[in-house]
Amino acid sequence: NMANELVHNYGDQARGEVFIDEVNQIYVASSTRSSDFPTSGGSMSQTLNGQQDGCAFKMASNLSGLLWSTFIGGSADEASYSIKVTEDDEALICGGTNSSNFPTTSGVVKPNYGGDVDGYILNLSNSSGSLNHGSYMGTLFYDQSYFVEVDEFGDIYVLGQTKGSYPVSPDVYSNLNSAQFIHKMSANLQTSILSTVFGNGSRSTIDISPTAFLIDNCENVYVSGWGGNVNNEGNTNNLPITDDAYQSNTNGSDFYFLVLEKDFNSLRYATYFGGSTTSEHVDGGTSRFDKKGVIYQAVCAGCGGSSAFPTTPGVWSNTNGSSNCNLGTIKMDVGFSGVFAAGEAQPNAFGCAPFVVNFQSFSNGAYFAWNFGDGSPIDSTENPEHIYVNAGIYDVMFIAIDSSLCVIADTAYLQITVTEPGSISASYDYDVSCEDLSVTLINTGTSGVEGIVYNWDMGDGTTYDEEFVIHIYDQPGTYIIVLTVTDVACQIDSVATGEITILPMINSDFSVLDADFNVLTSNIGCAPFEINLQNNSGGTEFIWDFGDGSPPQTDFEPNIVYVDPGVYEITLIAIDPLSCNLSDTSLIVIQVFETNYLLADFSYTGNCADSLFVFTNTGTSGLPVDGYFWDFGDGSTSTVENPIHPYANSGTFQVTLFVNDTGFCSIPDTTSNEIQVIENTILLADFEFTANCDDSLVIFENTGSLGLPPNSYLWDFGDGSTVNIENPIHNYLVNGTYIVSLIVSDTGLCIVPDTTIFPITVVFGLELIADFNSLESCEDTSVIAVNTGTSDVINVGYLWDMGDSVFYSTEDVSHQYDQPGTYTITFQLTDLFCDTIATASQEIELLPSILADFTVDPGLGGCSPF
Repeated sequence: NMANELVHNYGDQARGEVFIDEVNQIYVASSTRSSDFPTSGGSMSQTLNGQQDGCAFKMASNLSGLLWSTFIGGSADEASYSIKVTEDDEALICGGTNSSNFPTTSGVVKPNYGGDVDGYILNLSNSSGSLNHGSYMGTLFYDQSYFVEVDEFGDIYVLGQTKGSYPVSPDVYSNLNSAQFIHKMSANLQTSILSTVFGNGSRSTIDISPTAFLIDNCENVYVSGWGGNVNNEGNTNNLPITDDAYQSNTNGSDFYFLVLEKDFNSLRYATYFGGSTTSEHVDGGTSRFDKKGVIYQAVCAGCGGSSAFPTTPGVWSNTNGSSNCNLGTIKMDVGFSGVFAAGEAQPNAFGCAPFVVNFQSFSNGAYFAWNFGDGSPIDSTENPEHIYVNAGIYDVMFIAIDSSLCVIADTAYLQITVTEPGSISASYDYDVSCEDLSVTLINTGTSGVEGIVYNWDMGDGTTYDEEFVIHIYDQPGTYIIVLTVTDVACQIDSVATGEITILPMINSDFSVLDADFNVLTSNIGCAPFEINLQNNSGGTEFIWDFGDGSPPQTDFEPNIVYVDPGVYEITLIAIDPLSCNLSDTSLIVIQVFETNYLLADFSYTGNCADSLFVFTNTGTSGLPVDGYFWDFGDGSTSTVENPIHPYANSGTFQVTLFVNDTGFCSIPDTTSNEIQVIENTILLADFEFTANCDDSLVIFENTGSLGLPPNSYLWDFGDGSTVNIENPIHNYLVNGTYIVSLIVSDTGLCIVPDTTIFPITVVFGLELIADFNSLESCEDTSVIAVNTGTSDVINVGYLWDMGDSVFYSTEDVSHQYDQPGTYTITFQLTDLFCDTIATASQEIELLPSILADFTVDPGLGGCSPF
């Protein structure tokens, strides 16, 4: 129970109940938070409804099967505390809930949720676990139901706690406003028969945590519980007690026992129980009353190492042997269930004829009847004396009667054994087991007679008083065993004496040592595997079998070498004809693994400073992580199988590779090689070239690294032609711009090649012709001049002299003169690459425009004709 709202008492987390019915079927009520808690079809619920549900289940008597199982709850939290079964084969379960939708049925005492925490009571079908009836129990405040009981008429009783105004029936015993309730109702939960509360009269805190509950055959009500400072609240102060209380004082932290008369009519008995300085409590468990009203209560007692817990003389222990809490137990008769019969025979229930017996009654009856079982008349005295004249076994019946009680009569039985003097004998058989040095002794003389005492003297200082004995000797040897049979009543002895011999056992045992005579701890090795055998056995002869097909050996401690891998059984047979078992065999299994010889070897590429050296493992490959360790000789290391390492400087370096495998039987290996790292020579690629416009030849001159061996220069002239001489001359067939590249390289060690690229322009055999057309306009004295010259020259310059000190450098021009006149236009073309010039001139005449215009003098007017 881990629901905070429902854990109201100390130990409620562990609260639940186990009940066993008349045919020993087992019932359990508890709590669960597991959605996969096993349930059964047809039961009340197969689904976890909230974060925590109550649960209940029924199992076969031998736990061989689950008969039914169910979740119990609504959408919030539930706990189940108690379970019982009625005479009508219905299962009753009670507990606590804070679910407003807890499953209830119509017509019950309380179908609706009261608020806060409520108690609940359920009636389930005992054949399937399905719901018959369900009801809340409680008030508007905190309530929980902790125990359920049923009387012989099938009515249900519930014991619980409350902090509300719980209903109290008229004319019942009660302590008004108290925090513990008892409610009696019908089995179908539809009729409230009686209810009451008990306690110290204040329901602001609860008084006790309930631990046991009973309705006896007379319908008396029994309650056990505890309270005090260990609990979460409340104490046992001011609880009602009776004048005949076993303990009338409390330190506030004690147990409390209460008995109410049938139908809660009166308080029949109430008492405290506990130490004056200790806090008795229970860690969540439940205890029991029997049907006679005897409480059997387990207690967490004497906490702090105290022995103040009340004890009685002759019990197991009157002191607390722990430094803190210890288990205390209480058996107390607080019963009011009717008359009971109990008695005993004094001084013994057996004796020698004639045998005088004083019968002692422990009954609460008013009338008595003793039948002594020997044909003598019935004796009606309470504590009679009787003489048995003849030997025999007599069954005595004792009847106690009190017609004023609800159970008016009870019967008890005693058995009296009377023997004849001189009728006993002592004899025995035995069986020796030399394996464990034991002897089993079987009495074959007088047996099964009351008042017979047996004494065995085993000859080694050990004695027994049982009829049948199993004894283990410390060592082999010969022992005298004496059996004495005594008739205590008649004071007669009979003695039997015998001698036994227990031979020693031979024990085969050996150890496996390695080649250096060290003890092996794992019995495994690598081929070839040499072992030495250490013989730890007793015996006179030995036979060794090594499990490898080789002939057996009879040496005391032989040596063996296993060449091949495999699993071998080494067997030692130790033999001693004077031992109990004659021979013994021991066996040890040896496993030999194949040896894996690793190989360290490698190759590499790269040998220049500032370049990467690639190392390739050429030995054992595929080893696990950390199977390879490289030392590059320059202070650097690596653990990868095929590393790449840059050397920063030139020089000679010792490279070491170590290969290893953590697997069993792997032999590591190491190899070293010396490598040379040479300083790099960096070449320079650069060139100049000479070209002219007279022909197509271009002269290239290497201006980078000079004097290299043949084939160290590779020219690409950009027109598909290549050459590998140092200073080539190349004939271009077509004018144009070409991307020329030069690669300088050397086949010598550690020489770094270089490449340069440069564009060049080739122009040759081109004719430059200057010409142009002009278009004059006399309206605005403008002229347009258009280049009509011809040229294949790629890079051309233009220059126009318009004859009026105006110049242009565009290919075509548009020019306006300031005034009419005659002008000479000169057009010059320049080959900018070859530095040649062509010129053309034209003379243009811009005539003035004629303008028609006149004026009329008004003073010149006259008459027609004028």
